[in-house]
Amino acid sequence: MKILRDSSIFDSEKGTCWRSDPTFVGYGAGYPEQVELLNFTGRPSDASLPCRMEVMLHATMQTRYYQHRTRQTQKLSFFCICSGRMYFQSNNSVLLAEAGDCVLLKPHCRNDFLYADERQCSYYEFILTGNMLDEFLRIYNLEQVFGLKLNDEKFFRKLFERMKPPADVKPVSSIFPELAGVAFELLQRISSAVQFQTRSSSVDEIRDFLEQRIKEKISMTAVAGKFNIDIHDMNRNFQEAFGVTPYQYLKRFRLRKAGEMLRAGMLVKETSAAVGYRNVKTFSTEFRRFYGMPPLNCRKRRSGK
Repeated sequence: MKILRDSSIFDSEKGTCWRSDPTFVGYGAGYPEQVELLNFTGRPSDASLPCRMEVMLHATMQTRYYQHRTRQTQKLSFFCICSGRMYFQSNNSVLLAEAGDCVLLKPHCRNDFLYADERQCSYYEFILTGNMLDEFLRIYNLEQVFGLKLNDEKFFRKLFERMKPPADVKPVSSIFPELAGVAFELLQRISSAVQFQTRSSSVDEIRDFLEQRIKEKISMTAVAGKFNIDIHDMNRNFQEAFGVTPYQYLKRFRLRKAGEMLRAGMLVKETSAAVGYRNVKTFSTEFRRFYGMPPLNCRKRRSGK
């Protein structure tokens, strides 16, 4: 997923109107060469439901393809790119989505997407409808999310295949509970991926913060406060990512750096201070426990004595 500053790629795109109703106006040029479509569109009043799946499609494109959607106050789209790449614009956010990326086109936004590449592109699109989409975006922590790396084509394919039999059921209103269920399943899957990536990003930031303060006396409670996270959650998330708690990671990082400094010829007392130990005896004890030898022996090995 690449965030672009230049939106001019959309400026010259035009097309004819292909749909206009109270909740959705769309126009564009071109159409996917291959499309598998499951359409659960019902009566106009169906949009009064809180949330349900309305359209599911799997498409492949090889020629230029553009759509602009507006006034979709009760529509939420998820684009999941399987191969190739596509450009998306949602209000002021411009994205280049590639294989494995998922893009959200939200209600109340100007939403454009463009395939303009020599490589074939295939994707899944899931369109949700309902009168509580804004509330569900908030509940699932997706208000500020426009795109993420997902790499879960099998999940989308299974979802698509599972809904093929209900697509032939008439009237559509008879399967509204199932359409609501699959919509919430999709929201939950996207939300879980966002939370995982946010957590991964957070522990990387904490790790970098610790490594940059190797000489300082650091309180892990203060670190958790700086990153606005409960200390127990910080320890658990960090351990899931790196196998140790932040405190254990910092101690090991300091001792590894100490070994490098001693082998480079630095004195034991200088090394102790350089890696944040104020007491040389404590440093020597922990160094011996970590390396199986006192720090002086490590320095002597370097000098060949």
